[in-house]
Amino acid sequence: MICVSLVEEDLTQALDLLPRAEEVADLVEIRLDALKAPAVKPFLARAKKPLLFTYRAKNEGGFRESPLEERLSFLKEAASHGAFAVDLELAAGAEVIAELKTSC
Repeated sequence: MICVSLVEEDLTQALDLLPRAEEVADLVEIRLDALKAPAVKPFLARAKKPLLFTYRAKNEGGFRESPLEERLSFLKEAASHGAFAVDLELAAGAEVIAELKTSC
């Protein structure tokens, strides 16, 4: 399985690139931490292939500082609205991961 990442600051540009990514990949990763205005539903509405949503913490290689609660909110939204998978770093802890699993 091949996964390609969309790492764009602009939501419109990322959405415009989604079909191109789907042409070459089996799975598309959406890097929410790269977007200036993160959003989940526009990707889910347009996607024809499975989506993996990532909202990486800055100290784990993310593009900006974001509180854990904000990151979890977007990941829970993705999980509860049909994302193939969400990506959360192990360092978030077992309790946080268990909480996120309830959204899947």
